[in-house]
Amino acid sequence: MMKEGKLKNSKDNRKPVWSVQKSQSYMFSLFVSRTAPTEFLVRETEDDDGELVLEIYDGMNRLNSIFEFFEGKFPIIFGNTKVFYHELPSPDRGMLDATLCQFMKLRNCPVFYACEIAEKRNEGTPMTIGEKTNLLISVGTPRSQVLEQVMESAPYMALDDDRASGLKVVAQLIQSIEMKRGVDHDGFKLTDYHFDVMRSFYKSEDSVSYIDTENLVNAFEQVGQICDDAIPECIKEQMVLLNGKKAPSRVLYFYLAVVAVVMGHLRHNNAITERVLEMKFKTICDRSANAKNSGRTFTLGGCAIDGMY
Repeated sequence: MMKEGKLKNSKDNRKPVWSVQKSQSYMFSLFVSRTAPTEFLVRETEDDDGELVLEIYDGMNRLNSIFEFFEGKFPIIFGNTKVFYHELPSPDRGMLDATLCQFMKLRNCPVFYACEIAEKRNEGTPMTIGEKTNLLISVGTPRSQVLEQVMESAPYMALDDDRASGLKVVAQLIQSIEMKRGVDHDGFKLTDYHFDVMRSFYKSEDSVSYIDTENLVNAFEQVGQICDDAIPECIKEQMVLLNGKKAPSRVLYFYLAVVAVVMGHLRHNNAITERVLEMKFKTICDRSANAKNSGRTFTLGGCAIDGMY
């Protein structure tokens, strides 16, 4: 079903992020126990051709591990021996094929409720604020629709090395504009909201009053003409200075630079160019380096771009 696209990750769910080692460990436990310890949450829907499709809302990492093991992407490790799926003895392969996996299938279920259930099921597992924010896009409120519209216009804000922090930054931006009643407010500042506050904000049925949605989307689209759905080469060259940091952190520097450029355009009608984006990114890197040299903590939150717009 996964090969045929009949079982696939929901766009509202986080992407699989397990390392090969974690996938190997899971498959080893599956091989030993012969049963999947936790059920998978899927929602039944239809594709463009009217064919039934199951969208995964919880369990994507586990299902992806099973799929990739069967596809020969990695082996199970027994002590010092590595064994790929096709190398398993026939009886063992047959028993593994017959492993019981339980699914909770949601039928005639609105996306909103599927997200609610997924959120409840994941309360005990570490989801980033960005991943949790992903569950808010489909709640169907005016504010969530603006968030969805911006993200659709800015695919470069959802890069593979990231755990939805680009979405979180955009969500913070929209929330900051609304709560400060516009981009020109003297007290405007991109802040890192606690998720409970963000959830209340996006689930509210209040109308969008202080955001010129068309200009906001247009600004992100203009940045997209520079980025072409990826990090521009000029930024990648500067990222050499961040080699000591993990990939998600390096990407977050880029996201914050984008927001600084967008805000400068919205507030002062500054031009959106590759050079401006490069300068904003360099400013954040310089601030990070100065903080390190002086023994201060540098937090990749709204304060990282204070005074840059």
